[in-house]
Amino acid sequence: MLSARFAKMHELCDGHDISLHELDRALGEDGAPLLTILLCVPFLFPMPLPGFSSVFATVIIFLEARTFFREPPALPGFVGRRRVSRDFVEKLSRRAKDASLKVEHAFTPRLGLLTEGLGRRLLSVSVIFAAIALFLPIPPVIPLTNTIPALAIMLLSAAMIFKDGVLAILGHLVHLGAWVYFWLIGGALVLLAQAAHEKLWPLVEPFFARIGFL
Repeated sequence: MLSARFAKMHELCDGHDISLHELDRALGEDGAPLLTILLCVPFLFPMPLPGFSSVFATVIIFLEARTFFREPPALPGFVGRRRVSRDFVEKLSRRAKDASLKVEHAFTPRLGLLTEGLGRRLLSVSVIFAAIALFLPIPPVIPLTNTIPALAIMLLSAAMIFKDGVLAILGHLVHLGAWVYFWLIGGALVLLAQAAHEKLWPLVEPFFARIGFL
């Protein structure tokens, strides 16, 4: 069960910090999706976490690119050598275990077309693009810009582990919703900029004209 894997994850540290290389290898066959889920746990909050999203999104992109191209189970050196503190791993694994205990009984292999072969690769592609959404430098005052992509990544990764096509569908839908949300945010920011220009430009235009900029 997923909760049992997270419950044992802190044991990998053995009282010391651990590198992403070591953590990835120790997690075995499902290492990439398990590590991906773990890295998304900090973002299940309404406000972004400055500085974390770009680093974790980069690791997730490498993990899924490796899965997509079916390369040997090793992260690039500059990524894999990054060390994670024991306390951090224990805290994340505990939260992931508590969350998975509530829902994992509903996971079961089904709709294999969506999680095997081409469907499996489409899951990896979706995770990569959701991680790109997580990477985007959205102003931290805008809520849910990390939460929605992170939730999509977790659903897609869980679909890989459990070979659950229903989870795959949910993950793809949440991923699509993330980009719709970002598109709405972008449109709102453009409208706000246009409104600010219309209000402020008449006030500053005489000044620019006076100093010869116009």
